[in-house]
Parts: sequence; structure tokens; C-alpha cells
Amino acid sequence: WDACGDAFDPKELDGQLCYGGLDLANTSDITALALVFPIDELFYVLMRYWIPAEGAEQRYKKDGVPYLDWSADGLVELTEGNTIDQRVIRQRIVEYATQYSLQELAFDPYGAPKISTELEKDDGIEMVQFRQGMLSMGPGWKETERLVKSKTLRHNSDPVLRWMAGNAVGRTDHLMNTMPYKKKSTEKIDGIVALVMAVARATQNSDGGEIDPDELFFV
Repeated sequence: WDACGDAFDPKELDGQLCYGGLDLANTSDITALALVFPIDELFYVLMRYWIPAEGAEQRYKKDGVPYLDWSADGLVELTEGNTIDQRVIRQRIVEYATQYSLQELAFDPYGAPKISTELEKDDGIEMVQFRQGMLSMGPGWKETERLVKSKTLRHNSDPVLRWMAGNAVGRTDHLMNTMPYKKKSTEKIDGIVALVMAVARATQNSDGGEIDPDELFFV
């Protein structure tokens, strides 16, 4: 993982084609957005995170998770109150869609009908349903693992994502397909889930040809 941390200037990605993955929190958890940019056989990653301010303070005091430090460093955005503010997330996604050439945004339809509808119908962003089952997540996990092992992923040494990568535990079925498994992971892995979703879409589309979301990403 650390070998994929070569530094790059995020400003160099302005206007570049990218694919997104959104792991949306239900209420008080962290929400993660992954943007993956396929450029010259490399896959550059930009991550964005949101968490309710009250929850961040509680976790900082109770468990020592440095959300407040990450917020001070501009890595995590705190939203007011004790529940996630989807209005802020929507606004930021629209800004990123303008800043970058966002081709599509993968999302889990469970728990995200309102914001996904607003982003697609009101903001003109291509939204792709991506359910959190083995048929959906398995190919994305495999591709993410391949990119890491081949050192063609570039995550810019994001400390939040590194923490989540260290937390991540996979679940493997009888066919040796693997997906990130939140219930067995030691701590939060939302960024890894979002990354797997974005990598799946980026690698499938960069291979060329038409992709049927219902064929590969529906459980």
C-alpha cells in the first residue's frame, strides 16, 4: 500500500476524466467519496470525507481517532450537528463534477434515493447503482488489489485512506471472490468501499466497450 503513495499535485487533475464511488453514511457515520483518474496506465485517487462534527469530537475523545486533526489538515470536512448533512455532500459533489470531468458516480441505492435523484435529475450527474454484494464488489476488490500489487494505483499517501486500508478485512466466498466486509473490519473502511466502487467503474470503462451496469453491478 505504501509503495503506491508517490506524491502528486491534485491541481494537475483539474479537468481530467474520472469515475466516482460514494459510500454514503446513514446518519452519524463517515461518508467517503473516491475519485479515480485513469491516466497513462496509472490510476490516481482523490478522496473526500465527511463526518458530523459532534460524532468526530466524541470519537476523538473516546477512541483517539484523529478526525479533528484530519479536519484541521483539510482531509475531512465536518458538518454541523450529530447527523450527516447530505446537502453539503451534494454541493461538494457538484463542485467536483465541475472541477473534474466526472463521467459517472457509483452509489449504493440503499439509503441514498434522495441525494442520488437530486444529483442525477437536478445536477445532471450520471449516477450508477452499485449494490454492496459480492457480484458487485468482488470485481472491484480484485481490480483494486491488482492495481496495488502492480503499483499502478496512486493514492498520494492519504493518511485517512491508509488508516482505513489497515482496518479492512475481506470476506471470500466459495468461488474465491472477495469483497470488503465492514462487520469484521477492525474500524471504519468507508474510504476503501468507495475506492473499490470507483476502481470498478474506472477499470471497466477504461478497458473500452459498452458496460451494462445491470449485468456486472446488480445483486
